[in-house]
Amino acid sequence: MADYVAVPDNPFQLVAMPDAVSFQEAATTEPLADGLQMVRKAGAANGENVLVFGVGIIGLGVIQAYRATGADIGKLIAVDVHEARLAKALEVGATDTVNARDGDIVEQIQAITGEEVTWRGTSANIHVVIDCAGYIKHMPGPPPLETALRLVACENGRIVCFGAYEDRMLIDMMPLINKQPVIMGSNGYAAEDLVTALELMRNGKVDRKGLISHSFALDDIAEAFSTQDTPEAIKVMIDVRKQVA
Repeated sequence: MADYVAVPDNPFQLVAMPDAVSFQEAATTEPLADGLQMVRKAGAANGENVLVFGVGIIGLGVIQAYRATGADIGKLIAVDVHEARLAKALEVGATDTVNARDGDIVEQIQAITGEEVTWRGTSANIHVVIDCAGYIKHMPGPPPLETALRLVACENGRIVCFGAYEDRMLIDMMPLINKQPVIMGSNGYAAEDLVTALELMRNGKVDRKGLISHSFALDDIAEAFSTQDTPEAIKVMIDVRKQVA
């Protein structure tokens, strides 16, 4: 294994690590930068309610980004199917959590934020939906984008799509016509988001170490990949400096 590797001087890939940021924290820079970009694209006015679908390492970064940037939002709700991730979402700043396995997501959210009924349709008073889940074919129920269209406010709603789509999907698009929300795609961070992410770690505004659920030596990489598929996993890390016991 080489001691040094040449890399291009590319601001999207090469950023100086502050002295106060550990290698473990720095390994989470890119997903936090993704979250910062989504928060910047969606925005959120004072009192607006925000919902995040999928709170793995990227969705949790979205929650941290909203809290660290000082947005004075209303509810910040996390939706997932794993209780460990939902518990972590509360730790990093979510106000409420919903397990999608526990019943109709719209009804569960409306129990938190109330039901909006207008001539445009109905909503759960969610002004911003950030979808970090995408479309996973084996998951039961409608795709998150369809649920987002049902949840989003009847006026000035925004939906950011980040999670990947495994296949084509069939969804009801009439809420898009009636409510006229803005749907935005996100392909990841801008260069300046990497710098901001590291600065937020340096000044202690976000705790990324707490999101590292497992750490393995390089020789245990097969076990690391198996662990990533378990419900308890959030960020599984390979530490090339760690020696196998």
